[in-house]
Amino acid sequence: MIWKTKDIDKEHIKYLSQRFEIDTLIATILARRGLDNPEDILYLLENREVFLLNPFLLPDMDLAVERIMSAIGEMKEAEGGLLQAISPEKIMIVGDRDADGITSTAMIADYFLDYGVEPILRLPQGDEAYGLTPMVVQEAFNTGVTLIICVDNGSSAYEAVALAKKFSIDVIIFDHHDIGENPLDVTAFINPKRNDRYQNQQLSASAVVLKALFALDFSMTGAFNRYDVLLYASELGENHYQVIALEVVNLEIRSVLPITLNGSSSDRLDSEREKIIQFVEGREIFIYGGKEQAKLLSLALGVDVFAHDMQEQLQNLYPGLAQYSLIELIKKSKFFSYKEHPQLRDALLLLYRLLLTSDVEKLKHYYQGFSLATIGLLADLAPVLGENRIIIQRGLDALNSGVNVKVSRLLSHLHLLNTALTTNELNWKFIPLINASGRMGQPDIALRALLSADIKEQEELAQELVQLNGQRRNLTMQWWESLQSGMKASFKQYQRQAVFVCEKDLPRGLTGLIAGRISRVYDCFALVIAIKSNETASASMRSPYDFHVAPFIEHCKDLFIDAGGHAQAGGFTIAVEYLPELQVRLKTFVEKLIVDTRVVKKELQREFHYDAKLPHEYFNERAISVVERLAPYGSRFEQLVFYVPSVRLESATLIGKQEEHLKLGVMIGSAHWNCLFWDASSRFAELEIGISLDILCKIRKESGRYQGFQLDLIDFREAKSDE
Repeated sequence: MIWKTKDIDKEHIKYLSQRFEIDTLIATILARRGLDNPEDILYLLENREVFLLNPFLLPDMDLAVERIMSAIGEMKEAEGGLLQAISPEKIMIVGDRDADGITSTAMIADYFLDYGVEPILRLPQGDEAYGLTPMVVQEAFNTGVTLIICVDNGSSAYEAVALAKKFSIDVIIFDHHDIGENPLDVTAFINPKRNDRYQNQQLSASAVVLKALFALDFSMTGAFNRYDVLLYASELGENHYQVIALEVVNLEIRSVLPITLNGSSSDRLDSEREKIIQFVEGREIFIYGGKEQAKLLSLALGVDVFAHDMQEQLQNLYPGLAQYSLIELIKKSKFFSYKEHPQLRDALLLLYRLLLTSDVEKLKHYYQGFSLATIGLLADLAPVLGENRIIIQRGLDALNSGVNVKVSRLLSHLHLLNTALTTNELNWKFIPLINASGRMGQPDIALRALLSADIKEQEELAQELVQLNGQRRNLTMQWWESLQSGMKASFKQYQRQAVFVCEKDLPRGLTGLIAGRISRVYDCFALVIAIKSNETASASMRSPYDFHVAPFIEHCKDLFIDAGGHAQAGGFTIAVEYLPELQVRLKTFVEKLIVDTRVVKKELQREFHYDAKLPHEYFNERAISVVERLAPYGSRFEQLVFYVPSVRLESATLIGKQEEHLKLGVMIGSAHWNCLFWDASSRFAELEIGISLDILCKIRKESGRYQGFQLDLIDFREAKSDE
C-alpha cells in the first residue's frame, strides 16, 4: 500500500483558518478533502436547524400539507390541552421493511397518533412485494381508506397509483428513490430528485418525512401559505432613499421589489411609492431595526408603516444577534460569514426564518423527528455531507437528551443509553436490530417498538428484536457459506465485474444484506435474487462507489414488473420466465463497462490517502478535539486518517475468536496508545517489540466501560530513517 496525501496551498490554509476562525489542522483536512468552499464549511461547522434547506422548496410540499390537514379535519381541545381530531378520514400509511422505511413510517404515524388519528400501517410482511402495489390499493379500498401515504416507496408505482385513482383514493408520496420519466397522477409527490430546486438530492426517506413534519407543524402557526412582506429602508442622501420589499410565502422569497426614491414630491416619486404601498397592502409586514427603520420607511414612503420589529422579538432568543443593526450583522455575525457576498435579502430572510421557527413547542413533531430521521439517514448510507450532517448532529443530540421519549425508552431497554451515542454506536448496535425485523419478514415488530407507549410491551418488543437479529445473523452466515462456490464461479463468469446469485429458498429479507456483502468483498456489482413462487422473483442490487445501478435498471426495464433504487442500491421484481434473459442482459451489460475505468480503480486501491501527517507533539488533545469537532462521520465523510511517524512498539498480541485481529500498544511521544488492526493476523510476524513503526490510523472513542480513546490501524510499516 502506498501512503499519499494531497498537496495544499499554505496561504489558502491560512485564509480558511482566519476567515472561519478554525484550527489550521481543520483547515488543512477540509482543503485536502475538497470541502473548502463556504457552503461545505457551513455544514461541517454548524449544527443549527436554521441552516437546513427550506422544506417548502420540495415540490408539492404545500399540497401534501393541505391534503393531510384536510384528512385530519376539524379538531377540538381535549384533556391536557391536546388537540384531537373529531372525525378524521381513514388513512393508510404504506412503508418499507428496511430501517429507513420503518423509521419513516413511525415518524408520520406518530404525527397522526398525536392528534388521535389511528392510521392503518402497512409494511411488507414475509416475502411480500415492496411498496405500493395493486394488492395494497385493493386492501385500502376494501377498508374504506380515502388517503394513502407512501413513505420510502411509490416513485415508480404507476399501476397501483392508477388503480387508486380509479377507486377515488388520494395518494401522497414521500420518497427519495430514483423517479421514472412519466409523471405520477397523485395528490402530492415529494421527492428531492424531482428537480434541482431542492439542492440536496441525497436525503433518505426519513429525512424527507422530517421535512414534511416541519411543514405540517408550520401549517399550525398561522404563517402557512400567508403572504408576508419584509421591508428595509436605507438613506442614500437628503430626501434620497432605497427601499427593498420582499414578498415571502412559506419562508421562501417569491418576489423582490427594490425601489429608489429621490426627492420630496413628483409624479414619478408618487408612482414609485404607490408601487410599494400596493405591494404591502393587506400583508403582515416585518422590519428589522425598530424605531429607526420605521422612521426611515415613513420618510421614504410618505406614510406611517405598522410592522413587526424582528429585532425586538429576537432580543430574548438571540441577545448577541439582536444588538446589531442589519448592516452590522452582515459584517460581524458568523451567520453570514458563509456567503461570499451576503445581501440584505439574505439577512432579512434568515432573521424572519429565525423568528417564525423559534417556538419549539409549535414545532414539536419536527424536533422529535430528528431522532428517527438520523437513524434512517445512517441506515440508508446517505452521505454525511451537506444538510444531512446537521440533521444527524441534531438527531444525535436529541437521542442523547431524550427528546423523543418512545425512542429513548427503546434505547434504554436495549442498554444503549449508558454512554453518549455516536454514529458508530447506532450503525453497529441499533440499526441492525431495526433492519433485522424487516429482513426476517416481521417489520411490524420494529415499528411497534418505536411507537409503543406501553413500557412493558416495548421491553418485550425490544427483546424480540434482539432475538430476531440473532436469527438473522445465523441465517445470513449459513447462506453466505452455502453460496461461496456459486459466487466465485459467477464472479469469474462475469469477468470480475459482477456476481449473480439466484436461489429458490433464499429469504427475501436477506437479499440486500448478501448483495451488500458481495459488493464489498468482491468490489463489484452484486445482484441477488430470491425466487418467491413459480411466477415471480425479487432481487436486490448493490454496487461499489463508482457504479450506479440506474443504467442497469434502464438496460433491463422491459423485463421487470417493477424496479427502483438510488446510486448504489436498488431492487426489482421479475417474472421467473425472464431470468435466463436477465443473465444474458447482465453479460452484455458488463461487457460494455469501460475496462480502463476498472483498471484505474484497482491501481488506485494500492494507494491510501491520509488527511494529515502529525508529529508526536500534535498527537494529543488537539488531535482529539479536531476529530470531535468534525464529527459526525459516515458515508462519504469517513473518519479522519492520520499518518504518525516513528512510534515505538511496546506490545503485540493476537485477539478474537480465531485470533484474527492484532492488538498493539505503542508510545507516541510520552503517551501510551492501544491500537486495533482488524483482520491483520497475517502481519503479526512483521512485528518485534521495541521497533519504530510509521502508522496510518484513526482515533476512536471507546464505548462501554472504558471511555478513553484508542487507535484503529489501517496500515503500518517499519519507520523510515529520515522521519
